[in-house]
Amino acid sequence: MVDEQSRNSSHRPTPSSAEGERKLAEKKAKTYQSRTTSSSWLEPKSAQELCDQLRGMVQKKEWDKSLAEHFIQIVVNPKKQYQLNSAQKSSVLDSILKCPSKYRALVHLLILSENFNSQNKLHTLDGIAAGIIAFVKDELELESRIEANLLKIQGNEVLLDWLKKKLKVKEESLFKKLDLIRNLISYLIGAGETIAISSRLDIILEAFADSNYLRQYTEKAITLEKVTQHRVKAIVDLFCLDKPTTTEPERLILFGSSVHNLFVYQLDEISQLRDNFENERQTSHKKDKRITDLESRCKELENEIVQTKKELEHEQDELKQEKIIYEQLKASSIAKISQQRNSALNEVRSRIEHELQKLERCFNGKADSFAENSKMGLKIIGKIRDRLSD
Repeated sequence: MVDEQSRNSSHRPTPSSAEGERKLAEKKAKTYQSRTTSSSWLEPKSAQELCDQLRGMVQKKEWDKSLAEHFIQIVVNPKKQYQLNSAQKSSVLDSILKCPSKYRALVHLLILSENFNSQNKLHTLDGIAAGIIAFVKDELELESRIEANLLKIQGNEVLLDWLKKKLKVKEESLFKKLDLIRNLISYLIGAGETIAISSRLDIILEAFADSNYLRQYTEKAITLEKVTQHRVKAIVDLFCLDKPTTTEPERLILFGSSVHNLFVYQLDEISQLRDNFENERQTSHKKDKRITDLESRCKELENEIVQTKKELEHEQDELKQEKIIYEQLKASSIAKISQQRNSALNEVRSRIEHELQKLERCFNGKADSFAENSKMGLKIIGKIRDRLSD
């Protein structure tokens, strides 16, 4: 998968700073993505259509770069992943493994690297990636000691010497050597331990560049997952070229050396400290504002309490005054009622007394007037009863 821009990128001058190295490597790591996203291709609408398209492509007699890109795109497209059943998984894996030999190692490398660098892995490759890794392992035909040294941090010199010898065989074409490197990287990122990937990539790059640079750094290498992912992208992009230069691997060795990793690590620490400081500043600002709001609210409550206390005292004074007035009214009413009652009683007593006197005169009257006097007496008694009933 070659374009002129990618080919010329191998001859750009090496940046003088570690920050420049990182930016240049990250820019190069995006080359494949920018190329593929600009290509036009039909996106399968279903998992079965994906199987049919892949099977149709591998049955074509002639492949070119455009077809290879199309094949890779519909498998690793992050915007459209498929949930495959067992039969569909077998079909997709079979198509991937049957790619034309000229593009097979490249297709496997790009598919596995996209899966490695994706945040949650590619769902289309669930249950398929392991089959690709097993196929690549068979293609490599590694001795057990070489395989162990490749997948773990051990036997650096053994692995480096073995790979340099492999790459120096004159009978082997550049195409076969590139396929060897591609398969090694595919197998490494597919089956290797995360902590070992960065250092093993250094060895692969050193062997390809025929450099001894790593002897100064590999023992003190700091492996950062973030840097490893960036390096995988950059290195995969390098080995997508038809004719990668030997100076490019030397530059990529620096991208991941202990000095660069320490620099990146310190940058991350500084960035984290800045984030922490900003978070603490915002938290402190929110806390101060909260305290100010609470103080203001407390002041308002204090004012409300003072005002309420004043109103309560005023109401208590009014209540006391009303109680005094009530007592005065009560005393006055009792006196008035008593006076009115006494006056009424006196009036009744006076009338009764008057009637009694009249009754007494009736009884003291002449005897021959008894009937008349009795009638008058009864009348007076009736009046007395009326008075008493009022």
